[in-house]
Amino acid sequence: MAGGEETTSSRFPKKERTNHRIFYRWNHNTLICQETYLNMLGISRKYLENIKEHLLSKGLLTRVHGNTGRMPQWKTKMVVDQDVKATVKEFLEKYAVEHGLPSPGRTKRGKENIVFLPTDTTYKSVHLEFLNNWETGSGYLKPSRLKYVTFLRIWHEVAPNIKLMSPRSDLCDTCHQLRSEIHSCQDETTKKELKKKS
Repeated sequence: MAGGEETTSSRFPKKERTNHRIFYRWNHNTLICQETYLNMLGISRKYLENIKEHLLSKGLLTRVHGNTGRMPQWKTKMVVDQDVKATVKEFLEKYAVEHGLPSPGRTKRGKENIVFLPTDTTYKSVHLEFLNNWETGSGYLKPSRLKYVTFLRIWHEVAPNIKLMSPRSDLCDTCHQLRSEIHSCQDETTKKELKKKS
């Protein structure tokens, strides 16, 4: 960069201004155009503009990248592998045993064992329960990194038979009574018998 001619404006005749020009040279003496200069260095016009702006504002100081000192994105994310999926599946199965009920109605897939969670349960509440009860010895398996959307995707992949019960229900009085008895029952043997009956 070099200073150009000093000129004055017709609007501000007392104020002098310098028209800065950039001269592109090869071997310090051969003048070349900007396009050739950029092609020889293999850089873009935007990169050159950033360097020029840094030179004008901060001089010949080393350029520091804006992301310096920030934690890399991959360290804040979680690697979803088979261990994570197995942990989620194990939790969902335990949760379904504690809170769920077998489907009393008909299903299109007769072999599939559908388990319904109560109507007051939501995917979000199950996710929060999972984060609160997470226990693992692996350092990278941190519960705060397993986001809700990822948890939901894993749920539908590893445990599609565990579903949320719709508030609307066509259950008969007998089914409603059995369901309430199962919930209130403390004895595991009796609870299993009631589930078989339902």
